[in-house]
Amino acid sequence: MPPAAYRPHQLQGQVFRGSHAIARGLLTEHQLRSHAWIRLSQDVYADAALRRSHALQCLAVTLRLPIGAVIAGPSAACLHATKHPDPLGTDTTDPGAGSVADRHIPTGHDSFEAQGGEATQPDARVHVITPPTIRVPARRGLAVHVRQDSAYDITTVPVLGHPVPCTGVLQAAWDIALWLPPIAAVPVLDAMLHYQLLDTADLAAICRNRTGIRGARRARTAFAMTNPWSRSTLQSQLRVLLTEDGLPAPQLHCRIRPPFGGQPLLVDFAWPDLKVAVTYDADLVQMLRLIGWLGIYIPLDQPQLHAKLAARVRATVYQRLALVRTHNG
Repeated sequence: MPPAAYRPHQLQGQVFRGSHAIARGLLTEHQLRSHAWIRLSQDVYADAALRRSHALQCLAVTLRLPIGAVIAGPSAACLHATKHPDPLGTDTTDPGAGSVADRHIPTGHDSFEAQGGEATQPDARVHVITPPTIRVPARRGLAVHVRQDSAYDITTVPVLGHPVPCTGVLQAAWDIALWLPPIAAVPVLDAMLHYQLLDTADLAAICRNRTGIRGARRARTAFAMTNPWSRSTLQSQLRVLLTEDGLPAPQLHCRIRPPFGGQPLLVDFAWPDLKVAVTYDADLVQMLRLIGWLGIYIPLDQPQLHAKLAARVRATVYQRLALVRTHNG
């Protein structure tokens, strides 16, 4: 028979060490196994009424971290996002508002974690960074990095009333670009820009200030792929695939005005000079053809096809670029 749920008020809405709760007489080992609590990691539990999130997982990790080790990278970005409600929303001056991609956009802090992709999901590994003098034992659900420089921006973000130590926003962006491959880094960086944790000028300043430092070229490459108007993980990842091999960056959420008048056609990616467009709406392909554009349909909900279709788009753009150069000869 499962243990009866007992929820002392001191633990309601909290994340806590199970051993500490037992030592204080708040719970027994048997009561800790009831459905009132969820186990987040070894000896760390939470009120089952709390919504699972990556920020909550960061708090759980912090309860077992040695002093000096802090939350970093994409995990730090999630923490900073808890202080920033969606400032752009889905009904904005963004030219892409109302597109097919909007159907995939959640709202609130959930949307930061969703837009950030795999690295910001509730069950994603929590990234921490530590000085060389402090050892953090490896364990499941934890990615440990050792910092080499002493100048590291450290701050705290409150989660459920607990100050969680983490790196600052700019340091988090740098670490994301260095630690994650572009296909995983760009969605998190896009979400940081969308939520105005930083802006493109901040990314440019990071690159200027760290020229010549190991990883600077990798960071510059990732930062160059970002766009604050990206509206989903898949859209960010598709943009990475489309701009591989040095392909010119497409214009996002482009409105194409038909030469004969009428409502403009909204496409998700476009190279206007080449009259090439990528759309998530299959109905637009024929309409684009009628006005002299080449439209390529990519189903947003079939990511397994994206790499193959992106390769087709890149080949098409390169072919049209070659024709333009030959014509301008």
